[in-house]
Amino acid sequence: MLGISNPSPIPEESNPTEELNENWLIPMIPIDVLDSLLISDSEGVPDDQLCKGSTFWTKDALSIAVGLWNIHHRAEYKVARSDSKRLIIVYKHEDHCPFEVRATWRETFWIVYKFTEEHTCMNDLSRVAPRQVHAKVIAAYFAKQMRGEGQIMKPKDIRAKMLEEFGIRTSYSVALRARNTAIEMIYGGHEDSFKMLPSYLYMLEQTNPAFGCNPETLIVSDAHISISNAVQEVFPGTSHGLCYYHLLNNFTRYGKGVTSMFYKAAYSYRRTAYNKAMAGIHALSPNGAYTKLMDIGPERWARSKCPVRHYGFLTSNAEEVLNARLLWARRLPICSLIECIRHVIEQWFDSRRARANARDNALTEEALKKLREEVEKSRVYNVVPTSNSTFKVHGGRQRFIVDLHQKSCKCREFQLDLMPCSHAVAAIMKNGESILDYVTSYYTMDNWRETYEGSVRSLSHRDDWVVPAHIAQQKVTPLIVTRQAGRPSGHRHPSGAEAANRRRRRPKKCSIYLDPNHSRNNCPNRDR
Repeated sequence: MLGISNPSPIPEESNPTEELNENWLIPMIPIDVLDSLLISDSEGVPDDQLCKGSTFWTKDALSIAVGLWNIHHRAEYKVARSDSKRLIIVYKHEDHCPFEVRATWRETFWIVYKFTEEHTCMNDLSRVAPRQVHAKVIAAYFAKQMRGEGQIMKPKDIRAKMLEEFGIRTSYSVALRARNTAIEMIYGGHEDSFKMLPSYLYMLEQTNPAFGCNPETLIVSDAHISISNAVQEVFPGTSHGLCYYHLLNNFTRYGKGVTSMFYKAAYSYRRTAYNKAMAGIHALSPNGAYTKLMDIGPERWARSKCPVRHYGFLTSNAEEVLNARLLWARRLPICSLIECIRHVIEQWFDSRRARANARDNALTEEALKKLREEVEKSRVYNVVPTSNSTFKVHGGRQRFIVDLHQKSCKCREFQLDLMPCSHAVAAIMKNGESILDYVTSYYTMDNWRETYEGSVRSLSHRDDWVVPAHIAQQKVTPLIVTRQAGRPSGHRHPSGAEAANRRRRRPKKCSIYLDPNHSRNNCPNRDR
């Protein structure tokens, strides 16, 4: 998990269910979004119309066209002659069959100068499928459908389509190779995409100039060393915090007492509450959990110790939605993957711009909801003014000092959240002022609208790119990685805490009769 927490967030309705209902989780990015990266027509998927006078840019394109004609007409063939200048294809079984395709090279393209479609042989009628149904031929046929329908077909779908449309049974391995070849036909290979990467990034920067990050930006992730190194390299001077749930997974073995104290230490606003929670952890596990937490550093996981504001303020909903949205796009070459990410961000800007413009509240919905809760809490407090701007707020056995001029409270919620806490709300109401005057502009609808009033622009077609020579000549090669055995996992592995929560949410029921009122062990009908 990797999330960026900014000290000037725009609180939004981060409801994952609402995101799902808006079709964020679709299996594939529309292919027309990637038109700027598609291979040009001169290198594209050949037309399956084979006739006298047909022209093709490469011999492979010509061979695929013959293979497509073979699928439609079930006429097996053999190559009688093939060199750099000529290609002669005749029928496979009998010499006197008139079927023949002759093509020649004309400096820049191949042209079919003779095509005899008629064939009189009967040998192939008993065959279930012609032998020349290669993966590249199937890929050429379905690449057009993938590009037109805007999704990548699965191998089982390709097999079903081949059987339904042509009555041809293909193996899963052939269908898988056809799917991968079709992706390469549309977008190019991974090696070609890495070669294009410097030019693509240059055009991306020229089209969408970056605006940089706030100096107090906080990046929250797990404790993997590679992420820490990348943060310092890409965002020098930025604070790097650790995710609470990832750390919690390492401390569950110390018992519920330690985990509950760890939660209080991580999310407490007041340092006195943090010290009290850490004292409890030290009492329960002095040489285990306490030592590990101190070695990691409280400034990386504790809200009260964090050098910047808003640790634990933002959720990872956007990241989870983005991961699910790009599940299929991860299989694409790197430039197409980056373009898919750009497209998702473009959609987010468009939809949230519309949502922000449709509302006329002073604050965002989440800010209003939190402010109402603080107002309800403040009704039972006793407020005593000590000056024009400072107040003593009594709540139960505790006493808090609120300074409206400094916008601070002893509980530290006012300073960290930049929104009046319940004690500050009581002081503001006692002073006869408006609570909205003490809410930072980050929570206002005007700020939200300004955040999304910009646009994420699409790139022009790569044939129209103007890239400096020193950038276009840069060589970038794919990373050399050793593939592990088995099928690669497409989903992120949940942490221990996440997996436990998912298991708890799953209703228990009898595995024999699916009755939620009893289990398999005490099933009354088990012995029947």
